[in-house]
Amino acid sequence: MSFDFENAKWSVAVINNDGHFDLPFDSTPWEFHQGSMNAGAIWAGGYVFYNWVSGSDCRIACEIRWTGSNTITDAFEVIFLTHDRFIATKNNALYRFGKRL
Repeated sequence: MSFDFENAKWSVAVINNDGHFDLPFDSTPWEFHQGSMNAGAIWAGGYVFYNWVSGSDCRIACEIRWTGSNTITDAFEVIFLTHDRFIATKNNALYRFGKRL
């Protein structure tokens, strides 16, 4: 799968392992920008493409830091299912669901 997921805004919600949303979609969208990512001014972080996904750019490893901190506060994987949907996993469990705005 090859598409441009960067420079777009993504509405994101918490999702549990049963596929149910635990909370409504957050009012602050996520954004991805050439190796960096953020949710407004709440948190910022970065991502790298997984090398082992040969010929694909649909899976990225992410790390975030809360604003004002240099310490990594969260790490997870984002898997782009289509050009307008992704899931994020953390510790082998569903973590977030995103849809392109």
